[in-house]
Amino acid sequence: NQMLPKRHILLLGSGLMAEAVVIQLLKRKENKIHIASNIVADAKKIADKYPDNLTYSEVDVMKRESLEPLVNSSELVISYIPAFLHIHVARMCL
Repeated sequence: NQMLPKRHILLLGSGLMAEAVVIQLLKRKENKIHIASNIVADAKKIADKYPDNLTYSEVDVMKRESLEPLVNSSELVISYIPAFLHIHVARMCL
């Protein structure tokens, strides 16, 4: 069985569908997920269930200094935040 390199995934948002996304992503053992949310308690609640493969932090997607380090350290960014905020995330990813 070949060991695959870790894939760093940033999940923005910790709302109702976030845990379903996490469950799907964790089906691949190489995925390491970081949940970033403006509601840290919700992100922590999800991360606490999967401590080996999940970390969390607070983020303000409107502030470059908050979002940029998270995007830069990720290979994949999944945005589960309100639609009007997607443009800020997309600009950072380009």
